[in-house]
Amino acid sequence: VIGGGITGLVAAYLLSSQGKKINLYESAHFLGGQASTVKLGGFRIERGYHHLFKNDHSIQKLLSDLGLNKSLSWNKSSVGTFTQGKLFPFSSPSDLLK
Repeated sequence: VIGGGITGLVAAYLLSSQGKKINLYESAHFLGGQASTVKLGGFRIERGYHHLFKNDHSIQKLLSDLGLNKSLSWNKSSVGTFTQGKLFPFSSPSDLLK
């Protein structure tokens, strides 16, 4: 598997869970790609903005399979995106259609 971002890590996990021998190659000194964190001023911050919707059942199943679902918490989002001088809400998939 080439790339240790979320897609590469999930591919490696799924293949290895099928009994396949996996080699994963990543050029960075860390795994996770844009889903990883970086230390800045004593804090760990996300490299890129990521979100999870309640209807993302496949990722929720993966988190459950990995035993990570208990650490998941749902928070109301008030996130938006600013482009061309306007602020657009982005708190649900339907906001992409507006």
